[in-house]
Amino acid sequence: MWTPDGRDNTLELQCNVLNPRTGASSSISSIVDIRNPVSVQISPPNNVPTLNLTLDLLCHGAPPGGSSGPSQPSDPVVWYKDGQKMTPLDAWNVSISGPDTVFPGRLSEFTCLTSCTLNVDCAVRWTFRQGFPIGTYLSLNQNKLKWTPSNPGTFQNFTCVAENAAAGRSAEATKMVEVKGFLSTGAVEVRPSMNPAVVGASVTLSLSPSMALNSGSWAVGGSLILTWTGAQQAVFPNHTGRATVDVQTGALTLTSVTVADSGLYAVQSANPQLQAGASLSVYELISNVTLKANLTNLMEFSSSISLSCSVSSGSSLSFLWLNSSSEVTGSDRVQITDGNSTLTIINVTRYDQGPFRCRVINPVSNGTSAPVNVTINYGPDNMALTVNGQNTTSFSVGSNLTLLCSAQSGPEARLQWAFGGETLNTTGPLLELLSVSEKQSGSYSCLASNHRTNVNRNITTNIMIAKSPSSGSEQRAVDVGLLSLLLLVRVLSSLPATGSQQIYASRNPLAVGSSVTLFSQDNVTAGAWIFDNNFIVFIAPGMPISNVSLTASATDLVEFNDTAVLTCSVLMGTSLSYVWMKGSSEVAAGAGVQLSDGGATLTMVGVTRYDEGSYRCNVSNGVSDAISPPVHLNIYYGPSNTT
Repeated sequence: MWTPDGRDNTLELQCNVLNPRTGASSSISSIVDIRNPVSVQISPPNNVPTLNLTLDLLCHGAPPGGSSGPSQPSDPVVWYKDGQKMTPLDAWNVSISGPDTVFPGRLSEFTCLTSCTLNVDCAVRWTFRQGFPIGTYLSLNQNKLKWTPSNPGTFQNFTCVAENAAAGRSAEATKMVEVKGFLSTGAVEVRPSMNPAVVGASVTLSLSPSMALNSGSWAVGGSLILTWTGAQQAVFPNHTGRATVDVQTGALTLTSVTVADSGLYAVQSANPQLQAGASLSVYELISNVTLKANLTNLMEFSSSISLSCSVSSGSSLSFLWLNSSSEVTGSDRVQITDGNSTLTIINVTRYDQGPFRCRVINPVSNGTSAPVNVTINYGPDNMALTVNGQNTTSFSVGSNLTLLCSAQSGPEARLQWAFGGETLNTTGPLLELLSVSEKQSGSYSCLASNHRTNVNRNITTNIMIAKSPSSGSEQRAVDVGLLSLLLLVRVLSSLPATGSQQIYASRNPLAVGSSVTLFSQDNVTAGAWIFDNNFIVFIAPGMPISNVSLTASATDLVEFNDTAVLTCSVLMGTSLSYVWMKGSSEVAAGAGVQLSDGGATLTMVGVTRYDEGSYRCNVSNGVSDAISPPVHLNIYYGPSNTT
């Protein structure tokens, strides 16, 4: 069997016969005409097959269709490799998606789309056969291309090649992109008539310096607002009725602007050729700042509070939280969330009572909420007990004693007195004992209770009542030089310097480590006890101060119109001195500020915005001192300094 290769039109075939036994042979020849000259040829003929490169094979001399005529289709060509039938491969489809036109300074994206599976059947590469893209940004990532052009009025070709080098397969696509637009004119800029602008206002964007523009267009964020040529202008639907252009100068006027009108505005003109732009910000005025608390009556250390600040209108809001006049900032216990519009305080303390306010600010307005006061129930704790304003607990028979009890508590604690473990029919901070006797020596207790916290506490002191020397021979005048164990004491008093005084001891002599009470039978209202020329304790006139309160004639005042009057008072105390505080600063008399009633009244005539804050009065008398709870003054003012 023989298959002609199609290279020859005729072939001579010869048959030779040999008889091995006789050695005789014979031959015959025949000329064969080859009428179906089909051959496989390399195209082009001089191409040399090379590894990993494409090779084209041509089926040369394939006969036309059968004898039925030229209208019959050609005989199909079947390819074989090493006797095995080959199946032809489908060509890959490659295309490039993306805009046909781009603009300077604007990022555009292109994608190479292939019918082959990326990174499995094929890989993709980009090539630029007519020059590298000119621009400010270019990114190639597999089948993605991102480009920001910079040269208007030009064209750029992108070619995407999908290939499988091992299989010798590839396909490609090319896309031509036009760069439109104009070069920015640095000598011309756009100036808004106001920026930022308020919702509802009218804004004009003008060119500086002013020039005559015969035609052009305005756009915001890439969307056209209007175009004009000569005296004719066309406004696009999104700005119908709100946008007009001065056809002489190209100035754009927007009426009833909204927050959505914020953006980058650009003007383009071909006569003269220019492009310029500017950003415009539009904000809504803040109104009706409201502060709400989920709870206003809380328990110290166990309750949490959440305060929410809201407005009826306003955009691009910033929030500032105030506790009295101090700014509230975040901490482990204080959380500010929801864009700073919510303040949460975990495990409140007595110092979280407020008043709280939230202040809301944006570039065109601001507003402050009405105050919210919070009641924190706490205590009683930090109890104190004094006798006659001192820590002394030994007194002579016939003395008058005033016991003063105090406790920090909210609400105010109920105070009950007890003697020797038995409750007395006396409540309140004071227990007065007149002309005491020895039988009244013993333990005195102050019991404090808070009906809100259900906490009870007490404090106890032991008082000793001793007879004076005049009542018996057990006490006698102290001879300073008698015993070395006795204290050398003399009294500075309000008595005349020429007056003689006797000092007595409750026990004399006494052993080391014992207690002794030294006293004088004279009425001493001021002076000091001295030992070896060293002062031990001073004696000051007055009664211990208790229950300092502060009231204001009004707390909501109008700037320049109203006068603030604050009055400080005490439940008990004499020989009082007053110091007024605003925040941590002392308030002194001066222009518009008056102190009267011995300093107990503070008057501020024609208040200003700078008088807003928390005020306290500090009262002292040399025996004790106390400070009032704060009173916050709100000063309403403005609008002013409008820009």
